[in-house]
Amino acid sequence: RFWMIGLVLLAKSAKLAKLTKVAKPMLMFGSMALSAFAYAFWLGPWFAIGLVTMLLIHEMGHVIALRLRGYAATTPVFIPFLGAAIFAPKFENRDDEAYVGYGGPLLGSVGAVGLFGAWFFLPEDSVAAHLVLITSYAAVYLNLFNMIPISPLDGGRITQATGQWFQYVG
Repeated sequence: RFWMIGLVLLAKSAKLAKLTKVAKPMLMFGSMALSAFAYAFWLGPWFAIGLVTMLLIHEMGHVIALRLRGYAATTPVFIPFLGAAIFAPKFENRDDEAYVGYGGPLLGSVGAVGLFGAWFFLPEDSVAAHLVLITSYAAVYLNLFNMIPISPLDGGRITQATGQWFQYVG
């Protein structure tokens, strides 16, 4: 209940701050904090922060792909227990949509593998090592789940490039 109230307050404060330059970063960081707070009750605070960070890396992959294709990119908005989203403009063709759809899982997977690589340099039986390893596994599964070829997941957006017959399935 409290996270829903916080989300409503965040949305209202974002409307008020829309006239300033800080509105987009405030919405992104505010929704990140709200998601981390919500996940912390279930997963613990450090894993929640790691998970939200990996979600941010995934979403920034979409933002980078949007900008590489020449589209305007919004900042990610985090939704507790649902993940995160960016609001993309209407795509000119299916290939652009597939390119942008693939950007998130690609950068998210690179981040997960990088986190896994960092695990090798941590002390073997430390809490930090276990936390980094679990977070990297969760990030791999998050990106793998996102590749399921069903819309609105990224895999559904990617398979749009195969043709019109995949339009509703993915």
